Amino acid sequence: IAPCTVWAGFDRDIRSLRDTDEFKNASQDTSLLERAMAVAKLRGDAANLTAEEAAKALLLADSMLGGQFLNESLAGLVQRREVGCLDRKGKRLAIESSGQMVETAQSRVERVAGAPVDM
Repeated sequence: IAPCTVWAGFDRDIRSLRDTDEFKNASQDTSLLERAMAVAKLRGDAANLTAEEAAKALLLADSMLGGQFLNESLAGLVQRREVGCLDRKGKRLAIESSGQMVETAQSRVERVAGAPVDM
C-alpha cells in the first residue's frame, strides 16, 4: 500500500513526519488550514480544529494535490535530508515504518496509468 503523501510517512530515523516542527507549524497556520479545508471540501472553523482534525485536513489536501499543498513545509526536511529522495519522475518518495522508501499513491497511479493523473 502506498502512503497518500510523503507526510503520511516517516523521517530517516523512523519518526512520524507529523511530529516534526514543520508539520506542527503547518497545522497551527489558520490560513493554511482554511485553504486545506477548501481543497478537501471540509466544513468547520479552521481556528477551532483539534490537532487530529488539522492533521487530517492537511494530509487530505496534500494527497489531493499530489503532494504540492505542503511542498513548502517540506523544504526544511529536504534540506536536512530527513525525507526520501526523488524518484525517476521527480516525485518525492515516502519513507515507510520499516525504513524503506516507497512511492506515494499518486506516483503509483501515474506509473500504472502511464500518464499524469489529477487526483
